[in-house]
Amino acid sequence: MRGATRSQARSEGGPPRWIDEDDVVGLVSLPEAIAAIKGAYLRAAAGEVVAMPKTFASWTGGSMHAIGAIAVASGLAVSKTWAHTPGGATPLLAAWDAGTGELLAVIQAFALGQLRTSAITGTATSILAADRCERLAVIGSGKQAEGQIAAVAAVREIHDIAVYSPTAEHRTSFAARIAERSGITARAAASVAEAVDQADVIVTVTRATEPFISPWMLAERVHINAVGAITPERAELEAAVVARARRIVADDVAAARQLSPRELSATNAAHVVSLGSALAADERLDGDGVTIFKALGTGISDLAVAEMVLERALAAGVGRPLTVSSRTKPKLWSN
Repeated sequence: MRGATRSQARSEGGPPRWIDEDDVVGLVSLPEAIAAIKGAYLRAAAGEVVAMPKTFASWTGGSMHAIGAIAVASGLAVSKTWAHTPGGATPLLAAWDAGTGELLAVIQAFALGQLRTSAITGTATSILAADRCERLAVIGSGKQAEGQIAAVAAVREIHDIAVYSPTAEHRTSFAARIAERSGITARAAASVAEAVDQADVIVTVTRATEPFISPWMLAERVHINAVGAITPERAELEAAVVARARRIVADDVAAARQLSPRELSATNAAHVVSLGSALAADERLDGDGVTIFKALGTGISDLAVAEMVLERALAAGVGRPLTVSSRTKPKLWSN
């Protein structure tokens, strides 16, 4: 069905569409996003989806990012960019016909980004965590944390959630909100060590500049989704934790090596495999050990969700037409 996206857009004719946050939320659910992302990374492993290398620049107080991907069969190309600042971010995703360069849509990508960030955690957890997982620890209570919990709960039957973030008021109110919305027992922990004690799955979703997960804190069998540290100055896991891992998987291996040097030593980095390869291998790990998923954010994830959004928006007539002028030469001379 994804292959119909570009041809459907071309047959619809008319101008490109502006698809806003409310449209995105109404078109795609988290379980659907998980399934779409799994399919996209399998296509990537087969060479049918190609990711654009992540581009990153930073300045005091902020950073700018650009990612993208191309679906070879459907001919859909997408690129997402945003500036992360203390005042927030306004991510936008543009979708083009890869054969003609025609602009198909511009999508507000805050909700889309949260969906794909959550969904890729669910995808990785589904293949790396033990089949029976009851205890989830979440370090961080910011805007991405709830989606991370929902994604893990979508693929494993979680019965207990422990939350830690540095501000007691934040973690307490967040745990109460999660318990109310999910129906799962959720509690605030007084420390990282208390939160991760005997956890089956751990999610770290922080902007920490110093690692806070140590080997001695971990159960014999645990899966860690390291989501928060996506720039070189940040780290959530001690290098010794990564060294202990039986398997390390990343959504973008090259970006993991470049942007997570404090977590991945040269030795550890050599053993990182791509999520697409891990999905294609379809190998289950038996027995004890640590597994790690390192998420940096790739255009493949955005492509997966954007394909679904665009296809459904076109089918339902969702979105507003954008006015795009014809190509015009610049004024080069003053006379």
